[in-house]
Amino acid sequence: GIHWEEIELDSFWYVLNVTYCKDRFIAVGTGEKGGFILTSLGNIKWMKQEVGVNWLYEVTWSGDTFVAVGQEGIFSSSDRKEWKRLGLKNTTLYGVTYGNSLFVAVGEGETIVSRGGIDWVERGGVIFTSPDGVNWIKRNINAPLLYDVAYGNGVFVAMGKNIILTSQNGVDWKQQGGGEIN
Repeated sequence: GIHWEEIELDSFWYVLNVTYCKDRFIAVGTGEKGGFILTSLGNIKWMKQEVGVNWLYEVTWSGDTFVAVGQEGIFSSSDRKEWKRLGLKNTTLYGVTYGNSLFVAVGEGETIVSRGGIDWVERGGVIFTSPDGVNWIKRNINAPLLYDVAYGNGVFVAMGKNIILTSQNGVDWKQQGGGEIN
Protein backbone atom coordinates (compact mmCIF):
# COMPACT_ATOMS: atom_id res chain seq x y z
CA GLY A 1 0.00 0.00 0.00
CA ILE A 2 2.84 2.55 0.11
CA HIS A 3 3.68 2.76 -3.61
CA TRP A 4 0.82 3.23 -6.06
CA GLU A 5 1.14 3.06 -9.83
CA GLU A 6 -1.33 4.59 -12.29
CA ILE A 7 -2.67 2.28 -14.98
CA GLU A 8 -3.98 3.75 -18.25
CA LEU A 9 -7.59 2.85 -19.08
CA ASP A 10 -9.96 3.97 -21.82
CA SER A 11 -11.78 7.21 -21.21
CA PHE A 12 -15.22 6.96 -19.59
CA TRP A 13 -14.74 4.01 -17.27
CA TYR A 14 -16.49 3.63 -13.95
CA VAL A 15 -15.12 0.76 -11.88
CA LEU A 16 -17.80 0.15 -9.24
CA ASN A 17 -16.50 -2.87 -7.31
CA VAL A 18 -13.38 -5.03 -6.98
CA THR A 19 -12.57 -8.28 -5.18
CA TYR A 20 -9.47 -10.44 -4.81
CA CYS A 21 -9.42 -14.18 -5.37
CA LYS A 22 -7.14 -16.93 -6.66
CA ASP A 23 -4.14 -14.55 -7.01
CA ARG A 24 -6.09 -12.11 -9.21
CA PHE A 25 -8.23 -9.02 -8.84
CA ILE A 26 -11.66 -9.00 -10.53
CA ALA A 27 -13.41 -5.65 -11.03
CA VAL A 28 -16.76 -4.70 -12.56
CA GLY A 29 -18.27 -1.47 -13.84
CA THR A 30 -19.45 0.37 -16.92
CA GLY A 31 -17.80 2.15 -19.81
CA GLU A 32 -18.46 3.59 -23.26
CA LYS A 33 -19.64 0.19 -24.55
CA GLY A 34 -21.55 -0.84 -21.42
CA GLY A 35 -20.83 -3.20 -18.54
CA PHE A 36 -17.45 -4.89 -18.27
CA ILE A 37 -15.39 -7.28 -16.19
CA LEU A 38 -11.70 -6.54 -15.59
CA THR A 39 -9.31 -9.31 -14.57
CA SER A 40 -5.79 -8.52 -13.39
CA LEU A 41 -2.94 -10.34 -15.09
CA GLY A 42 -0.33 -9.72 -12.44
CA ASN A 43 -0.62 -6.35 -10.75
CA ILE A 44 -0.19 -4.11 -13.80
CA LYS A 45 -1.92 -5.67 -16.82
CA TRP A 46 -5.69 -6.07 -17.02
CA MET A 47 -7.96 -8.02 -19.38
CA LYS A 48 -11.30 -6.37 -20.19
CA GLN A 49 -14.43 -8.32 -21.16
CA GLU A 50 -17.60 -6.60 -22.41
CA VAL A 51 -20.74 -8.37 -21.13
CA GLY A 52 -23.69 -6.96 -23.09
CA VAL A 53 -25.49 -5.07 -20.32
CA ASN A 54 -25.20 -1.40 -19.43
CA TRP A 55 -24.01 -1.72 -15.83
CA LEU A 56 -22.31 -4.25 -13.55
CA TYR A 57 -22.37 -3.24 -9.90
CA GLU A 58 -20.72 -5.91 -7.75
CA VAL A 59 -18.67 -9.12 -7.88
CA THR A 60 -17.97 -11.84 -5.30
CA TRP A 61 -16.23 -15.20 -5.07
CA SER A 62 -17.19 -18.43 -3.29
CA GLY A 63 -13.83 -20.14 -3.45
CA ASP A 64 -14.90 -21.96 -6.64
CA THR A 65 -17.18 -19.60 -8.56
CA PHE A 66 -17.21 -15.88 -9.35
CA VAL A 67 -20.57 -14.08 -9.56
CA ALA A 68 -21.12 -10.55 -10.88
CA VAL A 69 -24.48 -8.76 -10.81
CA GLY A 70 -25.92 -5.77 -12.61
CA GLN A 71 -28.60 -4.49 -14.92
CA GLU A 72 -30.82 -7.32 -16.18
CA GLY A 73 -28.33 -10.06 -15.44
CA ILE A 74 -26.27 -12.33 -13.23
CA PHE A 75 -22.93 -13.56 -14.56
CA SER A 76 -21.00 -16.56 -13.24
CA SER A 77 -17.60 -18.06 -14.02
CA SER A 78 -15.36 -20.76 -12.59
CA ASP A 79 -12.26 -19.70 -14.55
CA ARG A 80 -12.54 -15.87 -14.90
CA LYS A 81 -12.48 -16.26 -18.70
CA GLU A 82 -15.86 -17.69 -19.69
CA TRP A 83 -18.84 -15.94 -18.09
CA LYS A 84 -22.36 -17.44 -18.23
CA ARG A 85 -25.27 -15.01 -18.16
CA LEU A 86 -28.67 -15.46 -16.59
CA GLY A 87 -30.84 -12.70 -18.05
CA LEU A 88 -33.34 -11.07 -15.70
CA LYS A 89 -35.78 -8.86 -17.57
CA ASN A 90 -36.83 -5.70 -15.70
CA THR A 91 -34.48 -6.51 -12.79
CA THR A 92 -31.34 -4.74 -11.63
CA LEU A 93 -29.17 -6.32 -8.96
CA TYR A 94 -26.86 -4.02 -7.00
CA GLY A 95 -25.28 -6.33 -4.43
CA VAL A 96 -24.08 -9.92 -4.14
CA THR A 97 -22.35 -11.93 -1.42
CA TYR A 98 -21.45 -15.51 -0.59
CA GLY A 99 -21.78 -17.24 2.77
CA ASN A 100 -23.07 -20.42 4.38
CA SER A 101 -22.70 -22.23 0.99
CA LEU A 102 -25.12 -19.78 -0.66
CA PHE A 103 -24.90 -16.80 -3.04
CA VAL A 104 -27.40 -14.02 -2.25
CA ALA A 105 -28.05 -11.15 -4.70
CA VAL A 106 -30.26 -8.11 -4.02
CA GLY A 107 -31.70 -5.23 -6.01
CA GLU A 108 -34.96 -4.10 -7.56
CA GLY A 109 -37.47 -5.56 -9.97
CA GLU A 110 -40.87 -4.92 -11.50
CA THR A 111 -44.16 -6.52 -10.65
CA ILE A 112 -47.06 -6.11 -13.06
CA VAL A 113 -50.22 -5.31 -11.12
CA SER A 114 -53.69 -4.98 -12.61
CA ARG A 115 -56.41 -2.86 -11.03
CA GLY A 116 -59.69 -2.63 -12.84
CA GLY A 117 -58.15 -4.19 -15.97
CA ILE A 118 -55.48 -1.51 -16.30
CA ASP A 119 -51.92 -2.83 -16.01
CA TRP A 120 -49.26 -0.82 -14.22
CA VAL A 121 -45.76 -1.49 -13.02
CA GLU A 122 -44.65 -1.44 -9.42
CA ARG A 123 -40.94 -1.45 -8.46
CA GLY A 124 -39.79 -3.26 -5.35
CA GLY A 125 -36.91 -5.07 -3.73
CA VAL A 126 -35.82 -8.51 -4.92
CA ILE A 127 -33.63 -11.24 -3.48
CA PHE A 128 -32.19 -14.12 -5.51
CA THR A 129 -30.30 -17.09 -4.03
CA SER A 130 -28.12 -19.80 -5.53
CA PRO A 131 -26.06 -22.67 -4.13
CA ASP A 132 -23.76 -22.75 -7.18
CA GLY A 133 -23.89 -19.30 -8.89
CA VAL A 134 -25.65 -20.81 -11.92
CA ASN A 135 -29.14 -21.90 -10.77
CA TRP A 136 -31.01 -19.04 -9.09
CA ILE A 137 -34.30 -18.81 -7.16
CA LYS A 138 -36.22 -15.56 -6.75
CA ARG A 139 -37.35 -15.18 -3.13
CA ASN A 140 -40.73 -13.58 -2.51
CA ILE A 141 -40.33 -10.56 -0.29
CA ASN A 142 -42.33 -7.43 0.31
CA ALA A 143 -39.63 -4.80 0.63
CA PRO A 144 -38.47 -1.63 -1.10
CA LEU A 145 -35.35 -1.39 -3.25
CA LEU A 146 -32.32 -3.21 -1.77
CA TYR A 147 -28.84 -1.81 -2.43
CA ASP A 148 -26.40 -4.24 -0.86
CA VAL A 149 -25.97 -7.50 1.02
CA ALA A 150 -23.20 -8.96 3.20
CA TYR A 151 -22.56 -12.16 5.13
CA GLY A 152 -20.75 -12.45 8.43
CA ASN A 153 -20.98 -14.18 11.80
CA GLY A 154 -23.60 -16.59 10.45
CA VAL A 155 -26.02 -13.89 9.25
CA PHE A 156 -26.91 -12.31 5.90
CA VAL A 157 -27.72 -8.58 6.11
CA ALA A 158 -29.46 -6.78 3.23
CA MET A 159 -29.91 -3.01 3.25
CA GLY A 160 -31.97 -0.72 1.12
CA LYS A 161 -34.24 2.26 1.02
CA ASN A 162 -35.28 2.73 4.67
CA ILE A 163 -34.93 -0.99 5.43
CA ILE A 164 -32.55 -3.51 6.98
CA LEU A 165 -33.25 -7.23 6.55
CA THR A 166 -31.48 -10.18 8.19
CA SER A 167 -31.49 -13.91 7.47
CA GLN A 168 -29.60 -16.88 8.84
CA ASN A 169 -30.30 -19.07 5.80
CA GLY A 170 -30.78 -16.59 2.92
CA VAL A 171 -34.37 -17.78 2.45
CA ASP A 172 -36.32 -16.49 5.47
CA TRP A 173 -35.83 -12.76 5.94
CA LYS A 174 -36.73 -10.63 8.96
CA GLN A 175 -37.04 -6.86 8.93
CA GLN A 176 -35.12 -5.26 11.77
CA GLY A 177 -37.57 -3.44 14.00
CA GLY A 178 -40.43 -5.49 12.52
CA GLY A 179 -41.60 -9.01 11.85
CA GLU A 180 -41.09 -11.61 9.16
CA ILE A 181 -41.59 -10.26 5.63
CA ASN A 182 -41.97 -13.53 3.72
